Amino acid sequence: MQEQISRGEVDEGEQLGLLLTWRFMLATLLKAQYLFANILVDVLIAEALEMEKPTLLRFLGSSDSTQGRLAPLSLSAILPTYCVVVYRHKLVAHHDFPRTHGIARDPDGTHHFDPQPHNLRVSTDDTQEVRRLQGVYEEDFPAIARELHWRESLDFLFYNIPIGSLGAVSQDRRAVNKLVERLGCKSMSREGIDRAIDQFCLAVVDAVL
Repeated sequence: MQEQISRGEVDEGEQLGLLLTWRFMLATLLKAQYLFANILVDVLIAEALEMEKPTLLRFLGSSDSTQGRLAPLSLSAILPTYCVVVYRHKLVAHHDFPRTHGIARDPDGTHHFDPQPHNLRVSTDDTQEVRRLQGVYEEDFPAIARELHWRESLDFLFYNIPIGSLGAVSQDRRAVNKLVERLGCKSMSREGIDRAIDQFCLAVVDAVL
């Protein structure tokens, strides 16, 4: 499709139609990848714990998680997958806050979801909370120590603030999840989701063995 457009084989009207169709296909594939990644994660957790209906989020928030087969689970190793699952719940599957949805394209051709607040309205309280978290973590993550736009800071914080501990997701982690639910956040790419799930599977195997 892109090759047809670049070679000038379609007129402007057809170009627009092809581009819209192509973007819709990309969005559908990325959404499906988030949904099926979540299913895979929850099935793997259920198998590892030998329980019927546990989910990753319930497991991490349960005091029972500190015991049993997955007690040695590395939370730093599963952070990317945690972000996949939270993003799926907050931004892909549920729409409790009005947003403007879109697909962003990086210079290298990688595509992401890029939801924005409806009418680009952002409260002062939310931007101040982003700056607070930035101040808390700027020593740990020099990448956010420089002056970034609040949105860039939020994207970085969402993918880097640690989960906390088994049975006790940290307040900062909960805070950044809520900010992303209200304000949106750049998604992972399809390749990024694959890497996160691969890392999660290895972490679960290491914990069980």
